[in-house]
Parts: sequence; C-alpha cells; structure tokens
Amino acid sequence: MPTKNLKMKKLLFLAPKLLKTAGVFGLLTILTVTSVVAANLSDEEKAQKRQDLEKFFSNALIQTKPEAVKKTYQTLQMTGSGSTRYGYDSNVDLDSSEEGDFFYQEKIGGKLEYAPEGASLWGMPILGGVEGRYDYWGYFDRDDMNRQTIYGAPYLQLNINQDLELQAAYEFRARLYDTRDDLSYFSNGAKTSLTHRIIPGLTQKGTFSYERLDYTDRAALLPDGNFSASDRQDNRYEASYGIRDRIGPWTIDLGGSWLWNDSNDQYFDYNDFNEAGIDGSVSYRATERLVLTGFGGWHKREYDSRLISPEFTTVQSDDWYYAGARAFYAINAWSGLDVTFTYYQNDSNDPNHEYDSMITSAGYHIYF
Repeated sequence: MPTKNLKMKKLLFLAPKLLKTAGVFGLLTILTVTSVVAANLSDEEKAQKRQDLEKFFSNALIQTKPEAVKKTYQTLQMTGSGSTRYGYDSNVDLDSSEEGDFFYQEKIGGKLEYAPEGASLWGMPILGGVEGRYDYWGYFDRDDMNRQTIYGAPYLQLNINQDLELQAAYEFRARLYDTRDDLSYFSNGAKTSLTHRIIPGLTQKGTFSYERLDYTDRAALLPDGNFSASDRQDNRYEASYGIRDRIGPWTIDLGGSWLWNDSNDQYFDYNDFNEAGIDGSVSYRATERLVLTGFGGWHKREYDSRLISPEFTTVQSDDWYYAGARAFYAINAWSGLDVTFTYYQNDSNDPNHEYDSMITSAGYHIYF
C-alpha cells in the first residue's frame, strides 16, 4: 500500500476516537438484533453486502427526516446533521457461525451552497455547493470489520426554469477498514441528475453516475486464478429514475435503478455483473411531530461468468429483497428519535449465497 495512503488512514482513524471522546452524539444506545441464516461469503462479498444494506437503508430514510435547519448568510446556505447508535450485531460474518459483537456507529454530514446574485450560464441562474459525510462503524471485539466511510461531492446546479433543475457533481469516496487493507478502496466519479417538478407536490428525477473504485491492497485476478501485479479496479455505471408524490400528510416514493459493475478481475469475470431493482416507500405524517414510514425493494443481480460450482456451467444469479417500517418523532426543530425494523433476504441459485437478516434499532439525530 502506498505510503501516502497509510498516512491518510492513520489520520482518518483518529476521527472516530475524537467523536467518541467528545460525546456529542453519544446520547442514545441502540439495541440491534440481527439474525442471518448460513451464507459462506468471501470477506470481499461480506463487505459489499454490508455496503448495499447501508445504501438502501439510507435511501429509505431520506424522506422521513424533518427539514434540516438552514442558516443563510446573504447568498450562502448551510445545513448539517449528526446521529449516533450503539447496538449488537448477532452475525458479524454473515455465515452459519453467527458470531456476534457489540458495535457503535457515528455519523456527521453537511451541505454548503452558494448562489451569487446575478450569476448565470446561457441566461439561466447557476449556483454551486459541496456536500460531505463521515460515517464510522466500530465493533468492540471484531476490529477486523471496523470501517469508516468518507464522502465528498462539489457540484454545480443550473436552474433551467422554475420547475427544471440540472445538477452535475464530482464524487469522492473512501471506504477504509482499520485492519483490512485488502477490503479498502478509494473512488472517484461523476454524477448528473435532472429534477422536474411536474405539478406542486409531484416530482420526478433521473440520475446517471460513473464511479471508479481503486482498491488499496488487493491485486486483480488473472484468468488462471493467480494474482496479477496490478491492484483490483472496478468501473461502475448506474442509472436511476424516481418519482415522488406528496398528497396531504402522505409522501409516496417509487423508483427503479440499473447498475453495471466491470472489474479487472479476469478469473471467470468474478466481479462483473448487471443489477436491476425497484425501491419504494410510503410515509404518513400522523401528527406534527410523528412520521410513520414503510419501505421495501427488490433487486436482481446477474453475474456475467461466475459459476456456482466448478462442476456446473450455471452462472450465479441472486434476488435480494428488503422490507421495513420506521417511526420518527421530532423532539424539536433540531433533533429527533427513530425506531426502525428491517428484514433482508438474499435468494440465490448458489446455496452458499443464501441468507436472511432482521435488524431492529432506535436512533438519535440532530440537525443544525
């Protein structure tokens, strides 16, 4: 691993300890129970599955949080948020051993947006901004699965008219394991999106993104299964479309997505796949402070050439489902509590890749 990456990881490793010492977000304990049926996944696949779970869970919760407090200084706007959770994971390895451990998670993020008066491009108003997030997940005994994610995205937004917005962003992401450099990576990419407000309350959005993942200490596989002199590198292309409708106290979200992962692993194109999915949620504002949400989705992943066994010519195919419910209570304009239940299930034509999981949690959030 390059020396500059080692120095960066040492610096980043201090961040969760500072958060924990400060105790700013250590205000509530989360009791999380996870049960997973046998799944003999490689360490890389375990890491990827956990990243997928976090992604879909985060997407499902976006529309249920209260409007973030905005601080405005002339043409400058700032928003921020943080959350904390402590809990128990009963199956850290996603396999039949069901080895459990206590964990804690800390998150903090924010957005800075600048819209100078009179700024325009081709006669259309333009603004710029930057969004960033930091997330640390740590186990008390299983430090081999401790990880942190850093995300940053400067962007430009063009207001074509009062109902149509075009946004383009550069995205940087680092997913770093404290003791597992072979699972860690840095990524760079670009994303563009077009948002259209059809009528008041009804919005549609289309997005396309490209991301290149550069693994820090994991060599790519050659056709014979041996490691090459080059590090693993994945190219990801993703397109999505979603629609949101607000009807009185109801908010309905429905969307579809397509993902193509192209890796330089040559052994049976082991990490090359196409994935398509449908995700949705329904939220109901029961009172001024209480929001109830149900969410779920289905994703189909087809591998290009990965065989389910050396004895068969069948290529692996997975169906992944998730469903859940959440209650969010706003304590005031800048903080809130949530209780969430989520069920996950992966069905595969390879029995070693089948598992299910149930997670129940509660959390504390602040907005500033």
